[in-house]
Amino acid sequence: MASNEHAYLSESNLHNPKGLSLALNNSICSKSNSGQLEWVSKSFIKTDTNVSTGYCTLAANYKYAESQVQGQSPYDMNQDYGSPTIGSETTVLQKKFFKISDFGLAQDGIINRCIVQVTNQQSANPFTLALVKYTPSNINTQAYPVVLFEKQFNGNSSQDKVFTTELLTSEYTNTSISKGDHIFIMAKGISSGERATSVGNLVQISVITQIGYLIN
Repeated sequence: MASNEHAYLSESNLHNPKGLSLALNNSICSKSNSGQLEWVSKSFIKTDTNVSTGYCTLAANYKYAESQVQGQSPYDMNQDYGSPTIGSETTVLQKKFFKISDFGLAQDGIINRCIVQVTNQQSANPFTLALVKYTPSNINTQAYPVVLFEKQFNGNSSQDKVFTTELLTSEYTNTSISKGDHIFIMAKGISSGERATSVGNLVQISVITQIGYLIN
């Protein structure tokens, strides 16, 4: 058989690559480090990476930024959410979330990974950080954020020492994000019983998020 005879086969006589029947939908055939065929999710091939940055004087309630206001620093998280718990029970005027200058999605996606970096200038007392999504509406005037992850972090008692960690898969509350959703960060202090409090501490936050897309 001639070495190039496959080039002349009709479409109906061609076969699919090895592993196609076992591969998940929306995956791509690739070559592994060991030289074998593997099927990789499109979400790890087609990605965007965003950095959400802010600083916050911690309070008992969650705070967020409202950056598109005259005289407002784009990184100052000084807006009171009105509750220490994020959810549909506490809403704010939609325009407050819409003014946040962070990032939004052009198509449906999923969080592949998040790297969190924080400092706590006053102390190494723990505080809570949340990455959330908000879906703009042409009907509702009120809105609330949906938690993607919510976790306590400790700084290093210095603005010159940055604590860095990558979230584990089990630490996400949600990973799916829809086209048009906006993503931003929120933070709150901790004060309970006789524990050292981080309320009133100044923290600086950076969340590096890689979003993978599942469709073309």
